[in-house]
Amino acid sequence: MLQGRASVQFIRIIALALVVPLAVLSFSVPAGTAIGSDARWDWSFSNADLRIDLGYDQNREEAVIVFAAVSGRSISVNYHVGSLSRITDLTGHDASLLVSTNRQAFQLNKHFPVQLAADNPTAEYRLKLPRDLNLPAGEYRIELVPSSRDWPTITLTLCQPKLYQLQVTGSPIEFAAMSGPGYYPAKEPITVQVRTNYSGWRLKVHATPLALVADARSDEVRRIPLEQLLVSLDPDGDFVPLTKDGVILGGVQSGSALFTVYMLLQSTWDDFAGVYDGGSVSFSIVD
Repeated sequence: MLQGRASVQFIRIIALALVVPLAVLSFSVPAGTAIGSDARWDWSFSNADLRIDLGYDQNREEAVIVFAAVSGRSISVNYHVGSLSRITDLTGHDASLLVSTNRQAFQLNKHFPVQLAADNPTAEYRLKLPRDLNLPAGEYRIELVPSSRDWPTITLTLCQPKLYQLQVTGSPIEFAAMSGPGYYPAKEPITVQVRTNYSGWRLKVHATPLALVADARSDEVRRIPLEQLLVSLDPDGDFVPLTKDGVILGGVQSGSALFTVYMLLQSTWDDFAGVYDGGSVSFSIVD
């Protein structure tokens, strides 16, 4: 399986996986104070020994929790993910989060320790939902439960972004337009497997012009314009000409789907007979 990009020999099939950037957070207190230009502190807790500040990035895809010892005493406690459920339907899911301690790499965990001392009085934790296609897009409520009753339970609201993965397969694709004007199918169709964690998307295809292979009659590269390259999901249905802006294939989809994409080359009297290839075809999904 290829995630992110796939290619074939003649027409390169390019599949770009969705990447959602996360904001970089800087810190300040109190609650309600902006964290940089696109995030905000949301909640705080304090007692004689401890202060906790909770903030989010702009899209609530990442939370940051800062623990600070205010009395100089050493403090040690473990937090674990007590529950994780999607707010819209209250569906429970595996209670694990991606956790980063003091800006180190994210790791998947069900719990994390908090240890504060006089020479290390603060600790910063960043948390986000696993970027897992099995975790539906949406807003989730997460309870972080402490091992000590002296510490508060922390309630997070995190958003899982829309994610997708494309797997594109097929034989090397070329068009043999050998018999004058007409419509010529590609040697093989293209298969596109789409996995998503949300509904309401559509498949889109882009392409670049084709070129005539080894034209000995002219030094000029003979190309087929996009309008003469047609696509369809039904080999016996209507074929749609491609444009520079791409073409939507099929209707709105709910969840993962498998597509077979058929292509035709329209040859005219202005086009030399021969084998055409060398273009590129790419797929993406759009809302």
